Amino acid sequence: MLHEFVYDVAVAPTSSCHAASVAVTARGVITAWFGGEKEGAADVGIFSSVRRDGVWTTPRRIVEHATYPCWNPVLAHDADGRLHLYYRVGESPRAWWSEVVTSDDDGDTWRSPKKLRDGFLGPIKNKPVLLDDGRFLSPSSTEHDGWRAVIEVGEDELVEIADPEGLGPIQPTIVRTPDGFLAWCRTRSGVLGVTRSADGFTWSALASTDLPNPNSGVDAASLADGRVVLVWNPVGKAEDRWGGARTPLVVSVLSDGESFEQWVRLEDGPGEYSYPSIVADESNVYVVYTHQRKTIAYAEIPANASPRGNRDA
Repeated sequence: MLHEFVYDVAVAPTSSCHAASVAVTARGVITAWFGGEKEGAADVGIFSSVRRDGVWTTPRRIVEHATYPCWNPVLAHDADGRLHLYYRVGESPRAWWSEVVTSDDDGDTWRSPKKLRDGFLGPIKNKPVLLDDGRFLSPSSTEHDGWRAVIEVGEDELVEIADPEGLGPIQPTIVRTPDGFLAWCRTRSGVLGVTRSADGFTWSALASTDLPNPNSGVDAASLADGRVVLVWNPVGKAEDRWGGARTPLVVSVLSDGESFEQWVRLEDGPGEYSYPSIVADESNVYVVYTHQRKTIAYAEIPANASPRGNRDA
């Protein structure tokens, strides 16, 4: 397994970074994140780097706003192979809106920003699923009227996920399954919530799981062999040993349709290892995540790798 930093802290372009997204292109693995003085500061913009021939390019700012901070970039390819970068703009998650920039050359250059239709935020943290009709099935959420999970079908339909247990969900992650779709949500309740859909348009009410969650983002992906993997902090709010509640960080495999078995332990120690993003192809699983809010970490795991307890095993 390969494990490295996108850039060294000593040459970091900003004092703080967070919320990376990852995609695989014909020109290399690309990641994007937000960085600036601190989360929510006016100088926070979107940065990007590409891994080519085993080396990460120097991070460069690709999006900024004259007045407000930027948040939560999400990378995704459309049916024609164009790379889209969705991100949020605004003084806080309760007041932000979403914009998107598009690249025809795998992230070397980007078109001018386009604001999404009113009422739509696009993929809020995790990658969308590309539907057969070319639209994105976007895992989204809102925070201006409580925490609510939403599934967006393109910029045409909004489906709010019912939350009868009052879990307080945001930031879903969606995977395809033989029966349709599964989505897990971060919640305020100490566990992940789960919802299911046969077609992507109608979703079950959110249900609590026995998967712990310290109110931190997760992401999931389907592998070519049909397995589903989840990258997450497998602790509840009361279980944190280190005081940060966003450690350890592990990649787990769905074992029986309900529970997960640990596959790779990426981090285990004091501090914050959080907001992972994960994609997969036939050969590898690719993960990026926040490392202590100082840099972005990258892991490349062979899809046929044997389970291991930590990154050095």
